[in-house]
Order: sequence, then C-alpha cells, then structure tokens
Amino acid sequence: MPNPSGIDGDRESRPFAGGGRSDRAGPVLRAPIAAVCFDWGGTLMRDDGPEDVPMTLWPEVAAIPGAAECLATLHGTVPICVATNASASDRAMIERALERVDLQRYISQVFCCNEIGYRKSRREFWCTVRERLGAPLDRIAMVGDSLEHDVLAPRNFGVQTVWFNRLGRRHESPLPAPMVTDLVRFAELVTNAVSASSYGTGKGSTEDDDTDLAG
Repeated sequence: MPNPSGIDGDRESRPFAGGGRSDRAGPVLRAPIAAVCFDWGGTLMRDDGPEDVPMTLWPEVAAIPGAAECLATLHGTVPICVATNASASDRAMIERALERVDLQRYISQVFCCNEIGYRKSRREFWCTVRERLGAPLDRIAMVGDSLEHDVLAPRNFGVQTVWFNRLGRRHESPLPAPMVTDLVRFAELVTNAVSASSYGTGKGSTEDDDTDLAG
C-alpha cells in the first residue's frame, strides 16, 4: 500500500516494548553473499527533517554514525545498494541526498518504490532487485531500522535480513532475524560471510533461488 503521508526516507520505525535480543548473541549471515541492500532514511541518513520535502532539499542533512565506515569497509567486496520505501524522493533525488553526505560514491544501485511502483513488502519489489542484481534473493543481505519493512517483509521472499536497532528498541517476542546496534557490526557480518564463502566453509544455498515470487 502506498504511504499516504508522503514521508521521505523510509521513516517507518516505531519503538517496541518487551524483551529484545542483543547483537552480543552472535548473529550470522549465511554464505555466500552476492550483494547488500541498505535502507535509506534512519539507516544511512538521518530522517528527522521536514516530512513533506524530499531529503535532498532539506537545509541540513547528516549521515548516521558509522554509515561511512560501514560502506567503506564493504566497498569493492560486494555490490552495495539502497532499497527504500521513500515516496517523496525519486532515485535521482536519493542519489543527490547521498552525495551531500559523501555516501553515493559507495552505492552501485538504488531501488526505490517511487520508481519500481511497489514497496518492500511486495514480491514485485524484490523481483526487480533480483533481476537487476542477477543474484538469488537468498544471497542478498538487507539491513534497516524498521523491523516490519526492512526485516520481516524482505525475509518473506528469502532475503537475509538484519535489524539495525541503533536506538536500542525492544521487542516483545523473540526476534526472527539477527540484530546489530551499529553499522560497523553489520559490515563485519558481511565480510565474515564473504570470507567463509571464499574458503569454502559457507553453508548458504549454492543453487538458484527457488523462492516463489510468481504468485
């Protein structure tokens, strides 16, 4: 369903109550990893500006702490992409916003619902990602600050997901996916999986993705 508020930058996260799982528990990603997708607002860039204005036009923009270090670590290792539900910005606007905080140089592709016509909760969004990256969905890792939109939804289609819980939100039930509290830790998870694959110790799928996205 389209976002009726027009809120930019995937401002979708909400606090959760109850007990959550710490990243100290040792989250892992299955090898091999062919590409990584980052949420945009709230994950790579702060999204606390004017809600009805595209982020690239905001007077001030800022990267999330650790974002530059994370992307620099992964750059050249796997393709780095942005996957966002932002509705007020098109792909060119997102790229210009990323340029303002010197992050665009690390990004190979931007997948936005404004261009694709579907949100991350829809199979059509991930069909597009799979086709453009030429990689099975179980070899793509997605990280974002929204448990619903960046973790649970993509996971339904086979994507490996990680919850970026920067603000220490808690959840009332056991988490269905790994959690990290800083992006540098996510970079470690990806590089560990890539290294495992390189040495032939990965346990991830080596067959073409058979996740049913057709209907």
